[in-house]
Amino acid sequence: VDNVYVVAEQINILASFLNLKADETCKRQGLNTRQALQSSMPHSPSHMIAMGFDLPEGQRKEYLLQVMGHRALFDYELAMPRYSEAPETLWRLAQTSVRPLHISSEKEPGLTTSYLPEVVEMALRFQELKEYAKHESLRVLAILRRVLLEIDRNFDNQGLVFYLRCEELLKLNETNITDFENIAASRFEIVKISKDFAPAIASLSLYECEQFSNPILRNDQKAGEMQGICVSGDHDVIGTVYFASDSEETALSGFMKGDILVCKMMNPAWLPYVLQSKAVVCEVGGWLSHMAIVAREHSIPMVVGCTGLENLKNGFEIKVSKTGSIESLAYEVANIPLSAETG
Repeated sequence: VDNVYVVAEQINILASFLNLKADETCKRQGLNTRQALQSSMPHSPSHMIAMGFDLPEGQRKEYLLQVMGHRALFDYELAMPRYSEAPETLWRLAQTSVRPLHISSEKEPGLTTSYLPEVVEMALRFQELKEYAKHESLRVLAILRRVLLEIDRNFDNQGLVFYLRCEELLKLNETNITDFENIAASRFEIVKISKDFAPAIASLSLYECEQFSNPILRNDQKAGEMQGICVSGDHDVIGTVYFASDSEETALSGFMKGDILVCKMMNPAWLPYVLQSKAVVCEVGGWLSHMAIVAREHSIPMVVGCTGLENLKNGFEIKVSKTGSIESLAYEVANIPLSAETG
């Protein structure tokens, strides 16, 4: 399992590096990075869901379980049921009217199908390979989860097995299972109690944490200025802000098709809402985040790495342009500059 994950992560690192180099090359040659890196990802969840669009409901569900049954909402969390165990989660994700994507052959000058800078071609290949490697590596994790669930039967199916470390699992036998069950139960209680206490006040924002690991973010941003990096979209949009709440239960309650989705961090469960958004504005994210890839697949404007989003509220009207600039049209924040530049 470790080796599979390491290989997948190596591909992810290479994809990020090549994406950065492709962005630099496009800038030097005056090309549109977002359009250059637009491609259909056969192994991305959004593409696989879309491929079942025209199937009858029964066949569609069978198809989705076949291609995505080994995955989960948070893929690498072993404690989370796979879609094959909890298909209702997958059905909710599949509640979208988006058809399979067909990438337009019309490119701007310098991005013809017969010519792309070599580094851009490599970035596209690794962008697709990143999704493929993740998709296949998760098959191994699905097998591991089945093994863990079998072990958990000895714990009366309480889920305690997920509170043991790998080295502890290897030591399990009939004579010491009670000892390890007590260890797991103790850890479970600690986690349960900790949820009742508010965490310490964070000294770093989500944006600042992302900035440490994302080389494409600008280093000349002014304190308090609302701005970000445009990673998708080639058209301007004006729409109503829908600010996703931090509550998992009510995060998108009241969202209307065509709203501009504003959030701190994207949740994989929001895929159907992203596909219905006019644009997405997010505090955390990068070129290779899954939702950025989805946005590029469907030409949905998306700006990531944003600061100052606390100045926006539900119902405000904003303009998101293809240059990455964001303009508030709401009277309450009319004097607050919102600007962003493309990455």
